[in-house]
Amino acid sequence: MLSPTQVQRAKPKLLLIQLIAAAILIGAFFFTGIILTMTDWSKFPGDGRIMSLLGAITGFAMLGLAWIVPNLIATSSTQIAAEVIRFRDSDQLDDKIIEGSLASLVFRRIVFSAIIDGAIFLNLIVFFIEQNTVNLAIIGLGLLVMVVGFPIQSRLISKIDDQLRDVKQEMRLIV
Repeated sequence: MLSPTQVQRAKPKLLLIQLIAAAILIGAFFFTGIILTMTDWSKFPGDGRIMSLLGAITGFAMLGLAWIVPNLIATSSTQIAAEVIRFRDSDQLDDKIIEGSLASLVFRRIVFSAIIDGAIFLNLIVFFIEQNTVNLAIIGLGLLVMVVGFPIQSRLISKIDDQLRDVKQEMRLIV
């Protein structure tokens, strides 16, 4: 469990994660508003042409990949353990693990948000051209995922705690 001092030291990075997520979310909502305002609603709902189908398939695939890709390319507990093993006998060990965990969380959040943002923007453009209900649903689903998955501080601290425990367990296996 993180101490109050460790939580206090991690707060600037936690705020950075929240600001990045908020900026991406605000951009998606803003662009959605612009597209919905510019849409010719007399054509709604449009017929399901190939462009709508490709946008929908790509959007669903991107929404699914948003949970897989960040974990594949971010720093794992094993990598963090290998990097901080030289601090195992010092008082800095927990701080180094937390530092690595925070860097990994920032990276994961950026990749997660960017993939979902890509799905939203692709379907916004397709919706603007074809006014298909499926694309509008994917846009709504993407925005909902971003809002519900917003990085709340308690959730982030819990993830850091989990990674701290995992790294220490990995270090026992390495030594």
